[in-house]
Amino acid sequence: MNSAIDSFNFKIDTGFVNFTEAGTKYLVNEKGTFDTVTGEISESEFKREAYQIKENGISSRILVRNIQSGFGEEAHKSEVLQILINSKMLRQKYLLGINKETIRDIYNYLMSLGLFHIYFEDFINRSTCTDIDFKTDKNCLSPDKAKGFFKYLSLQGGELTEKKDNLGLQFSYRQKENKYISKPFVKFYHKGLELMNSSTEFYKEYLKGSEVSDICRLEATIKNNSHLKATFKSLKIRYTSSSLGNLLELSQNNIEDLITLLLSKHIDINNTKRDQLMDKISNNNLSRNQKALVMAMKYYLTTVNGTFEGFLNMFTEDIKSRATIFRTKKELKELYTAYLSKDTEVVQRQEFRDILREFCGLNRGDIAISQVA
Repeated sequence: MNSAIDSFNFKIDTGFVNFTEAGTKYLVNEKGTFDTVTGEISESEFKREAYQIKENGISSRILVRNIQSGFGEEAHKSEVLQILINSKMLRQKYLLGINKETIRDIYNYLMSLGLFHIYFEDFINRSTCTDIDFKTDKNCLSPDKAKGFFKYLSLQGGELTEKKDNLGLQFSYRQKENKYISKPFVKFYHKGLELMNSSTEFYKEYLKGSEVSDICRLEATIKNNSHLKATFKSLKIRYTSSSLGNLLELSQNNIEDLITLLLSKHIDINNTKRDQLMDKISNNNLSRNQKALVMAMKYYLTTVNGTFEGFLNMFTEDIKSRATIFRTKKELKELYTAYLSKDTEVVQRQEFRDILREFCGLNRGDIAISQVA
């Protein structure tokens, strides 16, 4: 399994950048505007304003813009070079991701564009990074197995995608600016299918012949500096800054733990309670009350042809206490997801649990989920 940085938004003060004639023409003379409140720019604005270079399936977006931090006498304006850096810039080394060993390849690729020059030490230490995507890959899930795995996880939530050329499970959205700590953007997807169907040009140019058909990926996003600080604090990782150099100091174990923490905001990674319910339903070992609830639920959904939401509302409409309504709905939802999963074989459920634990690095023996859940 390989864990690394997949992409990030890179910024560096233009005082550390020497622009070429082409860079002056396409970047400096086409300078973007600044946000006087935060100094940030939305993803859609950046894509709209940035200078873009496309070659062999690699997309580079670059922008020079002014930013302002602070107000009044404390206001500080600066000019920055902003680059959306992604691991496709590694070409044949793409699957390794961005780490200490591959960062020189990223640097060389950017310098080869002929738009600017930055000293390598400044590139590493004078930068700030936001919108950082961390990834971990597992190379043993065929599309069929990945489909079952994603469906198993989706019973706890998320948005499931099941297409011939695209399989995945997504939690939250990149655009939810104010929810990045409580509901961070996390997604599972079948990387092999994505490469061969959506990144065909890149795959044929740089990865053809590589074994990618069973690669599944888990990605999680750190939105900004405050999100990075909070995450490091939770994981007891010493925070110094959001420079590229400091991000590269993260070990594979650190990255696995970080991804696990963000995923645990959406699902119970151990799945213990739900799986115990599934086992009880499969073995007809529920309590009398639980059996009655499952029978009533089954009747309403099949004979009456109602929806689960309708069943919840019908079952709780005469309850006065909001706390009791909440507890009852929670219990019913747990029974419902367990009932839907009852046909998943016990052996397969255990296999899916093991796959999830391996994705999250929980088989290493040096971390317990209670540390990050």
